[in-house]
Amino acid sequence: MGEKYPIEYNWIRGVESLEEYRHGGYHPIMIGDLLCDRYRIADKLGFGGYSTVWLAEDTHVKQFVAVKLYKVYGEPETVPITRYDGKPLVPLNAPAKAVVPLFLGKYAEKFSLSDAHPLLSDFGEAFSPASEARFGKDCHTPPAFRAPETKFESQTPLAYPLDVWSLAIAIWEIIGMKSIFSTDYVDEDEIVSQHIDVLGPMPPGWWQRWGGRSRFFDEHGCPTESHRENRWPPLQESFEIGIQKWRKRVGDEMTENEKSAFLDLMRRMLQFRPEERLTAEEVLSSEWMVKWALPDYERSQKG
Repeated sequence: MGEKYPIEYNWIRGVESLEEYRHGGYHPIMIGDLLCDRYRIADKLGFGGYSTVWLAEDTHVKQFVAVKLYKVYGEPETVPITRYDGKPLVPLNAPAKAVVPLFLGKYAEKFSLSDAHPLLSDFGEAFSPASEARFGKDCHTPPAFRAPETKFESQTPLAYPLDVWSLAIAIWEIIGMKSIFSTDYVDEDEIVSQHIDVLGPMPPGWWQRWGGRSRFFDEHGCPTESHRENRWPPLQESFEIGIQKWRKRVGDEMTENEKSAFLDLMRRMLQFRPEERLTAEEVLSSEWMVKWALPDYERSQKG
């Protein structure tokens, strides 16, 4: 029987919350346990808020699930469980040992492009502007990736420049460690203020129509006192903070020539006016793509 009061256990790095081993919580499992007279526990794959997930052998067909991965990663790693108060473990609560989840992946810094197999999905949002009209008010692109015309020209049909803006944000995030605009849950007016902080003044007509402007800027375009403390850095400074600093740590910083070409590409893809942005063809023929991105991609394919 379990104890009347919750039991505290000594913390073990990388395993589930051991206090969840209780009546109505996690079921205690050990390596070698046989479930339903069929599934022999071999290792742990992970855990969540409501369950633990295990690698098991189906003894009826004499096969292990992901048996090759199990052999590669060796014997399961277990750590004895002890109570915080030093008392002996109570039967039917936590098991005698915690099992560290089996890591079947590969650390990001060891990935090359040839390792990646992206799955493309549009969640029903993709459409052809040539055959279907959608308007800015109907755009469901995440705010950090959403072009400003969706707000300021909400009754105008969307077109391909919208994708060029989103692509620039995605390239920035892939190349660096910090998004150029906030990916936190913030309202669209705050994202607009970040556009101005990073890219400079927006078109005058948009500026005059922006209802949330007074939260961030006065009538002369100067930041309010509260916004001054939370401004996002201009484009080049954002590059140094969000990209170059992290690349320096791993010895892969951009040269001055590449940096110049990259920032030029970002500026031309992130023009406020959609008609002033590069086309997809112009992006592919840009200096940064031709001299750095595409050669890197080709080298990775050979590796």
